[in-house]
Amino acid sequence: MDRNLGLDLIRVLAISLVFYSHLISGVVKGIPIGNFGVELFFILSGFLVGRHFFIHQPKYTLNFFSKFIIKRWLRTIPLYYFVITLKILLTKHTFYDAFKFYLFIQNYTSPISFFSVSWSLSVEEWFYLLLPIIAVLFFKASRYINQILITITVLYFFELVLRFYKVLKYDSSWEIISSTIHLRMDSLLTGFLLVFIKYQHPSIYHKLKSFWVFCFGVILVFIYLMFFSFYYQENQINSLLFSCRALFLFSTL
Repeated sequence: MDRNLGLDLIRVLAISLVFYSHLISGVVKGIPIGNFGVELFFILSGFLVGRHFFIHQPKYTLNFFSKFIIKRWLRTIPLYYFVITLKILLTKHTFYDAFKFYLFIQNYTSPISFFSVSWSLSVEEWFYLLLPIIAVLFFKASRYINQILITITVLYFFELVLRFYKVLKYDSSWEIISSTIHLRMDSLLTGFLLVFIKYQHPSIYHKLKSFWVFCFGVILVFIYLMFFSFYYQENQINSLLFSCRALFLFSTL
């Protein structure tokens, strides 16, 4: 696939935010910039992965599922497993400390100190596994636009309900929600939805690329960051339903 300057710029911005967060400061003016860098990565990943579902009008069969999984996992898992294994060999950690990382379920342990930055990769890998399964079960083929759109909408709603329930029932904090796998798929789904619009509704996608839509988006991002900064600085990010559910939701949009 051809390089896209816009996507490359988003990738550079995401890398810069995460790099700055880990190297210098994780919070700037009340804004956890590393988290927003990860959000950009998730949306970008959903967009890039989604192209495989629409660019060649594929039929979603078990053959499509197997090819997709093999291709995606060969890009990340060998090196990831190598790093984990090397850390076991060179440190005092044991396989017992690391087995959850091999299965990408470390996000459900607290703390995940063995390899803490791997939480985002865990979310992505589960998305790569579940997305083709959903496609095989519900999409049928990329030309079935209604089935795909309905499925994406249902998944979005399901995420909202789960997050709402998690906050009300267990009083979960923003930090817990932000790293819980089954509560984080909507960020990746946003990218997938964008690529769906690009290939299935190119006229709408073209309008979304207009200068005025871009300006409107910049204004919304600015307002959102102001609200986020306020709640974070006032230590309300983990105590209010709005900040734990709705404020977090807006970052995916």
